[in-house]
Amino acid sequence: MGEQVGAERRRLLVAQAIATAIGCFAAVWALLHVCYREGAEQMQDPVVRLSGQGWSIVSSWMGEPPGPNWTGFGAIVFGFLFASWLMWMRFRFVWWPFHPIGYAIAPDWTVGLIWIPLMVGWAAKSLVLHYAGPKVYRAGIPFALGLVLGEFTVGGFWALLAMITRAPQYTFWP
Repeated sequence: MGEQVGAERRRLLVAQAIATAIGCFAAVWALLHVCYREGAEQMQDPVVRLSGQGWSIVSSWMGEPPGPNWTGFGAIVFGFLFASWLMWMRFRFVWWPFHPIGYAIAPDWTVGLIWIPLMVGWAAKSLVLHYAGPKVYRAGIPFALGLVLGEFTVGGFWALLAMITRAPQYTFWP
């Protein structure tokens, strides 16, 4: 989107980094604030199930600091090198089908919830590229971005409505 409006990449990257940092702190503050105001016992799943995990991990680290995790470090280095190789292959060969983001998100539980939309998107992209060509594909990118923006807009609306009415509304996961 930044390319479409002619935004400077470095300024856009700095703005995204600042927004990410502020968003992380705001999310933690919002969770603590709502749990304090409403009472943590009153919160529904996934807050009840997930909010205590981070604090228990940090508490165990404070009580008995672990030594270096060389296995974990090796896994991080391997993951970085493998993702870098995937990116290099993607830049080097137009036909390369694997994206490094897929490697990063595949083990996450949310992929199990969205694998059908991912497959539909992949099939649509493949069909458009194969039968209509790259020019039509590039012309359709704003439409695809609009679909994503629409999904987030509707999700944000339901979240705001739930906060205003203090009643459960539509949820994205079962």
